[in-house]
Amino acid sequence: MGHFLLVALVLGLLCPAAASAQPAIGTPPGYLEVRDNGTPETRRRRLNLISGSGATVSCLDNGGTGATDCTVSATGATAGISMLQGTPVSPVVPGGVAQTVFVPLSGSDMSPTQLEVRTHIQGITTLNNLRCFVTTAPGVGQTVTITVQTSGGCMTAPADTTLVCTITGTATESSVVVAPQTVASGNCAAVKVGYTAGAATSFPRFVVAGS
Repeated sequence: MGHFLLVALVLGLLCPAAASAQPAIGTPPGYLEVRDNGTPETRRRRLNLISGSGATVSCLDNGGTGATDCTVSATGATAGISMLQGTPVSPVVPGGVAQTVFVPLSGSDMSPTQLEVRTHIQGITTLNNLRCFVTTAPGVGQTVTITVQTSGGCMTAPADTTLVCTITGTATESSVVVAPQTVASGNCAAVKVGYTAGAATSFPRFVVAGS
């Protein structure tokens, strides 16, 4: 025991920085492993969990399992939402003539008529958030308008909702949050995309959020 204490004292004198970096007696070690839903992540010296737009992070010490449990929760208008995303398989080419095409709420079909791409709603759906993108800005004085449409039945005429994005000039995206738009079970919905005559050729993309 005497020799061990002497070696420890010498090491402390020769390497004071290393000695001071050691945790105090009784201090538990740090994280040995960080997991993402049970999947190990690359080990680092620190773990920093950051709350972002529409989400918060809350962590609690779980002594029973020897872990720090962190939960990410949605907040604000996006709480409890489902996401529907559409991206046509081919770009819209205005070609000097105003163009209107229709795409489903989810999927990649595209049609000049809404009937062919309507999404049949099963269960009551509430839509209140629309975010839209184009791969190329429309151009000065030009516009791309993306509108969510619903119909009282899948064979009845569609009607525009207030979920409308307008992308103009050099912009490539737009978004809107409105009062909830209820689509009853058995009804249909689709998205209308309108291009002014001189708008640039582009892929329209959108994300619709609801519950």
